[in-house]
Formats: sequence, C-alpha cells, structure tokens
Amino acid sequence: MADINVCTNEVGLIKLLVLPSVLQQKFLRYVHAVRKQKHEMPESARKLDTLFTRLQYRAFSGKLWSLS
Repeated sequence: MADINVCTNEVGLIKLLVLPSVLQQKFLRYVHAVRKQKHEMPESARKLDTLFTRLQYRAFSGKLWSLS
C-alpha cells in the first residue's frame, strides 16, 4: 500500500455540505423503512411459498374448485 500524507492545513479548507435536519430526518425515516421491509421480506416469501404449494396441491388433486 502507498503511504498517504495529509496536510492538516488542507483538511481545514475542505467544505462539507450539511443538509438541513429536516432532510436528514426524512432520509433516516426512509432508511428505517427500507431496513424494516428487508427484515420482513423472508417471512413474506415463506408465506407466499406456503400458499403457492397449497394452490398447486389443490389444482393437481382436483380440489381447486371445491368449497370444502
């Protein structure tokens, strides 16, 4: 690896964009919502697989249209 030299005088000249706290909070809510969905997806997929398996069983056993 190459050595990296950073001059502290130059670091002080770097301008950072700081968004308003309202936008930061909005982004944080978005991140939390995405993480929640990501966590819930496997359970949802399992439920869909179960329902699809039941549907296939009924379809191929001739019980798809019976009410019992």
